This record gives sequence, C-alpha cells and structure tokens, in this order.
Amino acid sequence: MTADSVPNVKDKVIILLSCQTAQQLGPSLIQAGAASFIGWKEDFVWVMDADQVTTPWKDEWASPAILPVVGCINDILDGKTTGEAFDNMLRGFAEAAAEEDEEIITSCLLFNRKNAVLLGDRSAKVRVTPRIKVPIPPPPIIFPISQ
Repeated sequence: MTADSVPNVKDKVIILLSCQTAQQLGPSLIQAGAASFIGWKEDFVWVMDADQVTTPWKDEWASPAILPVVGCINDILDGKTTGEAFDNMLRGFAEAAAEEDEEIITSCLLFNRKNAVLLGDRSAKVRVTPRIKVPIPPPPIIFPISQ
C-alpha cells in the first residue's frame, strides 16, 4: 500500500489490532496525513479458550492480552493523547505479565508489548464531543390526518 492508495485519513487517529500493520500500512497512513497510528510490527498473539471465542475479554487466558488494548482505545475515547494511551497500554501489558502465572501467556504479553508501535503525533487526540451544527433546525411539524 502506498500513500496514493490510502483513503482520506488526514488528522485521524488510527488503531489496528492486526498483525504486522506497523511495517508498511502504519507508515503509509502517517505519510497520507493520519495524525497518529498504533499497530504491531509482528503478529499480535494471545492464548484463548475456544469456548470463549465470542467474549475474549471475559476469557481468563485471552483477557490479559486483550484488556490493555481495550484500555488504550478507551483512554483515547476519554480524551487522553495517543501517547498517554499507548504508554498506559504498554504498562498494562507489563503489569499483566508480572502478575501472570502461566509462562506462555507471559511470553505473549511481553511479545505484544515489545512489538507495539506508535507512529506520528504522540499528542494527537480525538474529538470526544459530538459536533452540533448551529443553528439547530427545528423539529418537523407533523399534523394528524383527519377523515
């Protein structure tokens, strides 16, 4: 992908929980005008219980890998900068790894932490309040039909 083939991403904050997006796609998005990009240099890995596939955040195996990313997204939606949210995500991976008893899960967490990438402006934020056009048009007037 090149900057010419990327849709309009000017001033957008982009997070892709997807493998290897920080190798080519992330830099292309920044080159195309995205304010900030969070992705992974290598594969994003986790362990999961197949019975919990639809709710990985509730899965005791998968949640340590998923929840730091969810926290990152929520931080951004709560008005934090992408740099603050990214740093909190890295801290979340490290804290989960320190608390984890299963070696395979710990290694996944540390791998994901090591391969997480933030490109672009660390101070970028998303608009957290809706844009309202002023003046607000009046509601439509509806007259009942009488027979």
